Amino acid sequence: MKLERLPAVLREMQAIAWRNGIGMVNFGHLGEGNIHSGLLVRMDDPEELEGARRAMDEAHRLALREGGSTAGEHGVGLARAPYMAGEHGESLRWMAEVKKAMDPRGIMNPGKIWPLPGTAGS
Repeated sequence: MKLERLPAVLREMQAIAWRNGIGMVNFGHLGEGNIHSGLLVRMDDPEELEGARRAMDEAHRLALREGGSTAGEHGVGLARAPYMAGEHGESLRWMAEVKKAMDPRGIMNPGKIWPLPGTAGS
């Protein structure tokens, strides 16, 4: 994300939270455009949990539209796996090949984002 877009992106992140009926705090390494968001929801409230799911989806899509990434120094994890193809395109297939070469038995982080349909190991 371009740094000059940061104020507009932060405003859109707040709008995403409001639209989905949840609270959100944004922090991170803002000088480099790296935004971490914390969703504020009551875990026993199904409506808030659904709002959080929708907000997370919107926030990830916003990051990709802005030319950013859905994952930073903390890795991908299960929540961000669905956005990897949109972010990396055909490169994701090559990443799967590297993963297979380095982890032929599939024992490192099993069940995360590998294997992908149509790639080696699937």
